[in-house]
Amino acid sequence: MRGSSRDALAAASASYAPYSGVRAGVALQLRSGAVVAGRYAESAAHNPSLAPLAMALSARVLDGREDDEIAGAVLAATGSALIDHAAPARTLLAVAAPGVRLHLREAVPA
Repeated sequence: MRGSSRDALAAASASYAPYSGVRAGVALQLRSGAVVAGRYAESAAHNPSLAPLAMALSARVLDGREDDEIAGAVLAATGSALIDHAAPARTLLAVAAPGVRLHLREAVPA
């Protein structure tokens, strides 16, 4: 995944989770070799918190790379029963990039 784990961990470290403390970040490896990342940003009500994969997909479009296919995806998150980032990320990834597997990495809590 050529650096995607490192990018996902960096995004998780930069995530904003003052209420739950559950940090998460996603890195998408694109066919061109570029990597786009997204990080979790929560609100006080946890709704409408921004999911890391949704932020990465938005970054891909904002970078003008929407035609650059997703070749791989890594989710780095702190382990917690409070918030499950993997299940919704898998669902969204199945729509955005069918057949691409979501790789999971443990992030260190802040």
